Amino acid sequence: MLIAARARLDSLAPSRARAWESWASLEPRYAVGGALWLCVPIVGKRSKALQLGIWDGTIVGGWQDGHYAWDYPKGERFRVSIEPNTLDAAIAAALDWLESEMRNVDLV
Repeated sequence: MLIAARARLDSLAPSRARAWESWASLEPRYAVGGALWLCVPIVGKRSKALQLGIWDGTIVGGWQDGHYAWDYPKGERFRVSIEPNTLDAAIAAALDWLESEMRNVDLV
């Protein structure tokens, strides 16, 4: 998911995030296998970040008021279930949402 997200970030113009500043973290406390969090800090917005989390067959997304992984998925604005054999489609849908949010963010 991080590699695919960075490829999308590099294609945005004007850039709202820098691909090299995005990061991912595995948080073991969320689910049996852990939760993978992707954090995308927004350029020009101090302490604003878009985040995606994936765990237990679900991807969630939302805005966070810090550049750290969610302590809890507050502010959730996107959710997609990962059905068998649909991981790539679910990741694509999550990245579509992420890109649309970055295109609509007010940077003034």
